[in-house]
Amino acid sequence: MGVHQAGAQAVLQHDNHVCVCGGGAGVGGVEALGLLAGHFRTGGIFWNAVRRLNNNFSALGYLIIAIFALSWIVSIAIYKWRRLDDLELGA
Repeated sequence: MGVHQAGAQAVLQHDNHVCVCGGGAGVGGVEALGLLAGHFRTGGIFWNAVRRLNNNFSALGYLIIAIFALSWIVSIAIYKWRRLDDLELGA
C-alpha cells in the first residue's frame, strides 16, 4: 500500500469516527440539556428548542443520518478527485 493510499484511508476513517462521535455527543448533549431544562424549569428560545428536540428525537435521527450520508459523499468525492483509486498498491 502506497503512502498516499494509506493517508487517504486514514482520512476516510477519521471522517467516519468524527460522525459517530459527533452524533453520539449530539444526542447525549440534547438529552442532558433536556433533563436540565425540565429540572430547573428554564425558559427562553434556546431551552424551548431543546425541549422540542427532546420531544421529537426522530428529527434528530434524520439529521444524524443526513450528516453520515453527506460525509460519505464528500469522502468519495475527495477520493475520486485526488485519484486515489489510480495509485499502485505495490510498494
